[in-house]
Amino acid sequence: MLYLGVAVAVAIAVLLVVVFIVPSLTGSTGSSPGGTGTVLTYSGARPFADHAVSGFQGGGWTLLLAAGLVSAVSESVPVNTTALGNISCVFTPAVLLTSLTLPGYSGNRSSGAAPAWEFVYRNSEDTIALVSVIEGQGTVLGTLTGLECLLFSQLFTPIPGNVIDSSKAAGAVEPEAHAFLSAHPNASAEYALVGGYSIGGRHPGPDWAVSYNTCSLSPTASGNGVEFNATVNATTGRVVSTNTTVGVSCGSGTVPPQNQVSTSLIIGPEVVTVTPRYTNYSFAVGFAENGITWSNLTAEVVNGSVLGSSPPVWSGWTLTALTSAGATIATYDPVSVSWSGGATQPLVVGDELVLTTTVNLSGDVLFLEGEGSFVGGQPWSL
Repeated sequence: MLYLGVAVAVAIAVLLVVVFIVPSLTGSTGSSPGGTGTVLTYSGARPFADHAVSGFQGGGWTLLLAAGLVSAVSESVPVNTTALGNISCVFTPAVLLTSLTLPGYSGNRSSGAAPAWEFVYRNSEDTIALVSVIEGQGTVLGTLTGLECLLFSQLFTPIPGNVIDSSKAAGAVEPEAHAFLSAHPNASAEYALVGGYSIGGRHPGPDWAVSYNTCSLSPTASGNGVEFNATVNATTGRVVSTNTTVGVSCGSGTVPPQNQVSTSLIIGPEVVTVTPRYTNYSFAVGFAENGITWSNLTAEVVNGSVLGSSPPVWSGWTLTALTSAGATIATYDPVSVSWSGGATQPLVVGDELVLTTTVNLSGDVLFLEGEGSFVGGQPWSL
């Protein structure tokens, strides 16, 4: 689990932090080309990245992660290793750059288009290659090697060919993001695509993470901002979750800490109660830490042992969080993918999670996935 946490941290650093992961080069004074004003969605930018990396170090590269970055104004981003300073990854540059220029863009954020895209590839030797596409020009920035990066490379699964474009992901989120973007039309935007990851026999993903933020993408930004986040299933286009956070810290060194659901929460074993009208699956909370709340969790029920192996069951069941005395804390609706009631209060030992169903879920699997500052998840067989 330590290495899973490191891998997730690296993924967030690569995709969601505006500091591009390239070391400073003594004596180098270059910067990225200015470009031609080209703004691309994922499907438009990926061919440039694929072409740039195709013959690099013998080829054989597979795409794991991608992210589009949008700023209202042009930003010159210094090149350094801030995001990887505390783990044993070795960066080998492929170009001599001290900065990258992120062009400004004032277009519709719900278009899913961006002037800058970053791509993460893996080869057969589990080396990671970082590729930047700025205004339609693809550049291999360099490679990452080392123990943690090796584990990171092995953990994440490739982006499949049937994912939806960033335009469709942002379009699916638009109804939920409309109020935020109406109030902040020039918000910074990030469209991050993860192929998925494989751990403990589970293979979640692929997902789009769509984020809008009132903070500048400049690494020297300061103060606080407001952020809208959404997760979209990258094959079906279904919006899995949304949330708005007030008071997020601006600047590249302020990525919120990520806690693992699997190390922050232990529930069960299950107790099954059957009546003529419904079946209850009850799970007692045996361990909870890091301030995890019910609102830090989303739930899916699937017919299979692997998340994503079959369509989820979206109706016929609900979740109820109870105190040890049986009082209702909050309820979860799988159709709206949301909690109601006191879901923001931290879990405590003795709380109980009850899945009530009017359909046969025997043999199915309940997955609880992290939200906000919690990542990963856990399965429970029904």
